[in-house]
Amino acid sequence: MKDDTKNRILTCARGLFKERGYNAVSMRNIAEALDISVGNLTYHFKKKEELIEALIFESIQSYEDASGKIQDIDDLNAYFHHLLSVQNRLSFYFDSYHQLSQTSSVLQTCQTRMTGNLKKTLSLSFDALLKGSLIRPEEYKGQYQDIIKVITALLLFRLPGEERRLRKDDEEKTLRTLWFFLKPYLTEEGRLRLSRLP
Repeated sequence: MKDDTKNRILTCARGLFKERGYNAVSMRNIAEALDISVGNLTYHFKKKEELIEALIFESIQSYEDASGKIQDIDDLNAYFHHLLSVQNRLSFYFDSYHQLSQTSSVLQTCQTRMTGNLKKTLSLSFDALLKGSLIRPEEYKGQYQDIIKVITALLLFRLPGEERRLRKDDEEKTLRTLWFFLKPYLTEEGRLRLSRLP
């Protein structure tokens, strides 16, 4: 019964955070939506930060290390799609990404690991694309590491919540922006494979 209540709380909190944004939802709002007392809610989660930590910790495995699994343009595109769908599902978290790292050491650790995994995955992906002659050799040492920093920023920091929520096609626009940015670095074969993506 205790686990069932916790799951109900997490499901309700996720829905309210996604609908209104993290900052606009209080513990009282969550308790009222569940028709339970604030005391009953705080028995399971003492504060709002514990709720979001539980939600993110449960879901962030999707953002984990995929290094060595991306060998082609199709694989990289599928990886971008996956990351953007995780962001869409956890939009309430990514809308307050910086703020939450300041208020929760658990989330700060999670973000550090997530960013490290993302950079490692992209770095190994670029190595595989270079080996497969799908991207051009670097024009200067560290060029692709610089590009990876920009891609990481594009993937982690998006439009503020309300503005993004009004744009239903944000995921596709972000994906197009990523490929627009990467296209000049692709070889002819890489561009051909990019043109074949659905």
